[in-house]
Amino acid sequence: MIDMLSSSNASIACDDPGRDQFLQRNLASQLFEKSRRLKAFLSYTCERSFAKCLDEIAELQIAVHGLGGSPNCACGT
Repeated sequence: MIDMLSSSNASIACDDPGRDQFLQRNLASQLFEKSRRLKAFLSYTCERSFAKCLDEIAELQIAVHGLGGSPNCACGT
């Protein structure tokens, strides 16, 4: 499982037509099954990456749009 998330494999998967299955397979894994926030983080960052919206993968954007935090809170949640 960890090998699937390594930078070399993840970058290949992001350009691959099977990238959505890659994401879903990882979200269904034991590593993510008990953590709603970790799933939300992975989903948001992958979806933004797949859409080539890399400027939206920033701390505040992830906190507000990926994890549902408040944009007015200094901590982002």
